[in-house]
Order: sequence, then structure tokens, then C-alpha cells
Amino acid sequence: MPQPSAPRILVVRLTAIGDVIHTSPVLSALRAALPEAYLAWVVEGRCGELLRGHACLDQMINVRRKWLRSPRAVRDLRRELRDLNFDIAIDVQGLSKSAIAAKLSGAPRRIGYGGKDGREISRFLNNDLVEPTATHVIERNLQLLQALDIHNPKVEYGIREWDDDVRMIDQFLHQSDLAGRFVLLHPGLSIDGRLPLRVRDQAALRLTAGSSNGRVDERATIDVVPHGEHFLVLVCRAPRRAWPELERDFDYVVRTLELDAAA
Repeated sequence: MPQPSAPRILVVRLTAIGDVIHTSPVLSALRAALPEAYLAWVVEGRCGELLRGHACLDQMINVRRKWLRSPRAVRDLRRELRDLNFDIAIDVQGLSKSAIAAKLSGAPRRIGYGGKDGREISRFLNNDLVEPTATHVIERNLQLLQALDIHNPKVEYGIREWDDDVRMIDQFLHQSDLAGRFVLLHPGLSIDGRLPLRVRDQAALRLTAGSSNGRVDERATIDVVPHGEHFLVLVCRAPRRAWPELERDFDYVVRTLELDAAA
């Protein structure tokens, strides 16, 4: 399908923090392939803080959470998006609310997921469907750009580091007595937010107790660092040769958590 040399493109990924991060390479790939394009992103709530200062972004449209429940908010978003005259909308979320946002933009071409990735009514609202074949979520997101003849782009996040954030992380590392090489494991999968704290604590205990087969390098230690009420940060200090073993053990714990949650 032909497109303008400087298309006006809207990226739609409303939530959540991790998914916005995983979508940011789409923005970078669009800028690299279409340097004259006007690139905007519609995002919900505090997730928009991740996109502040992104070098590839011309405009961010920040909507409040649960905007779809308010006729006034829907009307206001439609007016704001229509005023920007988009040629293309890319629905990276594949849900009803994201496809509705793409439709509200008035973009005649709305790229989205086909097949099982096009969830709810998104497949009916988007009109240029792509069925991804990759495994990793970032690669699957980038495959949407094949509709624009952009293939195998370089993965670049482009998320800006802010001085206040860097200072906060430095303070966290200092207070946690972390130095040298370490690996940060955050078992904050989507299922994790629905798990009772006792189950997440059990995961931490299994990890700190050692591996599922008892063969983790004796110099490998895993510290549990509470960070807020709702998740744990697991810091692994180990020789590099122990990392594959620890990764298998971490996968073991995640699988066990899923079984516990389903029981």
C-alpha cells in the first residue's frame, strides 16, 4: 500500500510500564526508516513518564486511566487525535481499547495484529493485520512494521535517562550494599500481581534456598530486597559460569508459581 514520504503515524500502546518499554523499539525503528515522519504516541496515565524526552517522539498524547468509561474523555481524545491528521495508526496492544483509540484517530490505515494476537474486537477495527511469527514480544511488536516494508530493524529503546532517576538508583544500590557484578531478577510477571504475598514469599524462599537440583555454584547468592508492597527484587550475585544454571532455576520457580496460582 503506498504511503506519503512523510507520513503522520500514531503508535497506540496505552499500558503498562513494561509493555511501553517493549514497544519503544517500534518508535525508534520508525524514525530510522522514516526520518521525515511525524511520530506520536497515545498512552495512559503515568506510563507516559517513560516517554518524556524520547528523541524519536514528536508528540505524546497522555490520556487518563479508564478514559473509555467516560463519554466526555472519549470525545476529547477523538478531537485531539483528529486535529493531528494521522495517515497511519499502529495498534501494538491488540485490545479493544487500543483499537478504539486507533479508530478514533481517523487514520485511514490502521495496522494491528491478526490471528490470536488480535484480541477482543481489535481485529475488526484495524484494517491492516499482521500475524507475527517471532517468539520474543519485542520482535513480535517490530513485525507489525512489515506492513510498512520495514524488516528486521535494529532494536533500540531510546528511553531517556533522567538525572533524578539515576540518583535514585544509585541510592538504592548503595543502601542495598550492592557492588560489582550482579544480575537483577524481577519476577513481576502479569500473573504476579494477582498472587497472594505468601506465594511470592515462597518463590523468594525457594530461590534463596538454592537450585531445583542442588548444583548452583556455592559462590552464588541471591538476596531478597523488598521494594514496595507489591513486588520483590531478587539480586543474584554469581560467577558468570553459574548464570545459565540460575536462569533455569528461575524458570523453574516461575513455572511452579503458575501451577500454585492455578491450583
